[in-house]
Amino acid sequence: MFNNKQQLLCSINLNLEIKKKLIKSCIWNVVHYGSETWTLGKNEERIINAFETWCWRRMLKIKWTYRITNDEVSHP
Repeated sequence: MFNNKQQLLCSINLNLEIKKKLIKSCIWNVVHYGSETWTLGKNEERIINAFETWCWRRMLKIKWTYRITNDEVSHP
């Protein structure tokens, strides 16, 4: 879902607040719908958290070489 909307979500023409709302309404609805049937263990939670961080980093255009922690990314 993120890759389908990547051009929109990574656009510099959109305000950060609008991007946040789009991620919460489009991406997380799809992720949570699929995960409702899972039995979540520590590994699955880690995978979902990694996906969330990956989405924020892609949207904010933060490269891994910038050495920004995941906590800083998750609270833009």
